[in-house]
Order: sequence, then structure tokens, then C-alpha cells
Amino acid sequence: MSRMSALEQLPFAASVTTGPDRATVRLTGELDLATKPDLLEAIGAAEASGLPVVRVDMRDLVFIDSTGISCLLQLTDRGRKHGHRVEFVITDGTVDRTLRISGVHGLLPRAA
Repeated sequence: MSRMSALEQLPFAASVTTGPDRATVRLTGELDLATKPDLLEAIGAAEASGLPVVRVDMRDLVFIDSTGISCLLQLTDRGRKHGHRVEFVITDGTVDRTLRISGVHGLLPRAA
């Protein structure tokens, strides 16, 4: 199988799974202005679970813009205000570089 060409894009997807102590939102594809509503819907479902931790798994996210970054920061703040911990799973790659360049890398709590 060949790798995906630069012209092909992964469609954005945000799926939610729950476990005994956390809700996990797994993001795939590109997070930007156009996909923000899908992210917010998934985050709302994770928060509605009432679990103490919302984990955002971004290992399959291939792109994030300033709108996506803003949403992640707002999610972190919202977690503090509503009494649940928000944590992120981020691997090296384009998204990690974007977060570092934008100066927010250290503001997103990492999953243990």
C-alpha cells in the first residue's frame, strides 16, 4: 500500500469512548474552522459522561489551525471550571510542531 499523497486528506472524525474513569475523544484528520462543530459535539458528549477525566487523543490528527488550538485551550479552561481534568495525547509530528511554534505546547496537560 502506498502512503497517502499530500493532496489526499483524511476526513475529520471525533469519536468518544468511555471507560471507568475517563472519556476519550479520539481525533482524526484535520481540525480547523470547518471541523470545529464536530469537535465541540464530541467534547460535549465526553463532558456529559460526568467522568473525572476527558482525554483528547490527537495521535491521528494531521493538521490543526488557530481555531483548533483555541478550542483545545478553551476545553482545558472549561474542565477546570467544571471540575474535570482534561489531558492530551500528542505525538511528534506536524500537530506537535504547530503547538510548539504557536507557544501553547506547554499549556495543554499531557496524559500520563
